[in-house]
Amino acid sequence: MINLLSFLVAILVLVTIHEWGHYWMAKRCGVAIEKFSIGFGKPLFTWKNAEGTEFCLAMIPLGGYVKMRGEYSIATSEAQVEAEKGSFAACSVWQRMAIVAAGPVVNLLFAVLVFAGLQYGTAQMPAAVLAAPPAHSALAKVGIQDGDTLLAINQTVIENFPQAQRTVIKTLLDQEPMQLQWRDAQGMIHTSDALNLNDISLDQVDWEKRLGLALYQKTARIGQVLPNSVAEKAGIQANDELVGINGTPASGNRILDTIHANPNQSIVLTVHRQNQSFNVNIVPQAETLPVMQAGQEPVVIGRIGVQVAANFPMVSEQRGLLRAAYLGLDTTIEQIGLNLKGLYKVLTGHLSVKNIGGPVTIAKQAGNSAQNGYTQFLGFLAVLSVSLGTLNLLPIPVLDGGHLVYYAAEVVRGKPLPEKVLIIGQKIGLILLLMLMGTALLNDMRWFT
Repeated sequence: MINLLSFLVAILVLVTIHEWGHYWMAKRCGVAIEKFSIGFGKPLFTWKNAEGTEFCLAMIPLGGYVKMRGEYSIATSEAQVEAEKGSFAACSVWQRMAIVAAGPVVNLLFAVLVFAGLQYGTAQMPAAVLAAPPAHSALAKVGIQDGDTLLAINQTVIENFPQAQRTVIKTLLDQEPMQLQWRDAQGMIHTSDALNLNDISLDQVDWEKRLGLALYQKTARIGQVLPNSVAEKAGIQANDELVGINGTPASGNRILDTIHANPNQSIVLTVHRQNQSFNVNIVPQAETLPVMQAGQEPVVIGRIGVQVAANFPMVSEQRGLLRAAYLGLDTTIEQIGLNLKGLYKVLTGHLSVKNIGGPVTIAKQAGNSAQNGYTQFLGFLAVLSVSLGTLNLLPIPVLDGGHLVYYAAEVVRGKPLPEKVLIIGQKIGLILLLMLMGTALLNDMRWFT
C-alpha cells in the first residue's frame, strides 16, 4: 500500500508542476487555457475558474496535459495565418518555444529547490574513511587498509563518502580507469595505479561489492536485538560490540560480511560487553533478500536478528543559503549528466535495457524512499523530477524537446517546416515513445514472474 500511495504522491506532484510550467508561461503569452488535466481518462473531480478554464483530476495518474485554444501542436504556415487571437498557433515562435520549454524547466527548477533545501543548514555526512576491500574485489590489491581516508578519485578531491559514491558512478558510466589517492593511519599519502574497471557494470546488483569501496566500521555495535532471534537466544544484548569472528579480531565490516556469507553455518562471534569479552557460537538464519531490480536473481544471506547502529566517522559542514543554492544547482546538473550518460550507455549497448523502469519500478522506489523518511522521499522526488525534465527535453518528436527542434528550424528557415516533414517526424517520435514505454512495461512485468 505504501508503494502505491508514494507513487501517487510522486506522480501528482511532478506532473502538476510540469503542466503548471506550460500553463503559467502560456498565460504570460496571452494564450487562453481551455483545460488543465492531471491524469487521463474519466474525470474524478473538475472545477472551472472565472476565466472558464476547466481543472480536472482524472482516473489514470500517468501524466497530464494543458489544452490551449487552437490546440498545443506544431502548426503549418497556413494554420498560423488563420489562427484566432489567444490561440497557441497565433503566438510568435519565441513565445511557443518558451511555452514548450517551461514544463521541463520547472521540473529542473523544482529539483534545484529540493536539493538546495535538503542541503541547507548543518550537514552530517559519513567521512570517506574506508574499510579494507574484500578479497576478490577490484580494489583488493590496491593496499587500502581499515581506517584509511580517501582523498581523491581521478584527481577529484573527495570530502565525504556520498561524494565518493557519486564520483565512482560517474567513472563507471564513462568507462574510465580509476585512480585513487588516500592517507593511511600514519599520515602517509598513497596513490594507486589506474585501475581498469571494465568487469564492473552498474547493471550488476552487487557492483559495489565487486568494486570493494565501503565505509569503515571499527566494530559492529548492536543497536537492537529482535525478539526470538538467534542473537537473543545466544545471549547477545543491545549495546554489545562484535569485535571478532572465529577467534580472530576483525572490523565491523568483516564481521557483518562473514555473517551474511554464512547462512545456516556455525560461526563464532567475539562479543565485548562492559570491559569484558567472550565468544558466542551462533548459526545465522538464511534469509532471501527482496528483489530490488526487475530480472534480479534472489540472493540468500545470513541474519542473526540484530540491528547494527551506525558507527561511521562523520564530517560536518555548515551551509548557508548561497552555498545550499549552489549545491542544489550543482547536484541537479550532475543528475542531468548521469541521466544522459545512462541513456547513451543503454542506446550503445553498454548498459542493459533492464535499467529502464516503468510505473511499477517507480512505485517500488517511491515506497522504499518513503519508508526511509521524508527527506529520502523528497530526494527521490527531486531525482525523478530531473529524469522527467531531462526526458522531455530530448529532441524526439511528440516530446517537448522535439517541438523545440521544430521551432528552432522555423527560426532558421523563417517559416514552419513543411506539413509532410511534421507528419513524418510525429510518426517517428510516436514509434520511439511507444518502444520506450513498451520496454519499461516489459521490464515491470518481471516483478510478477
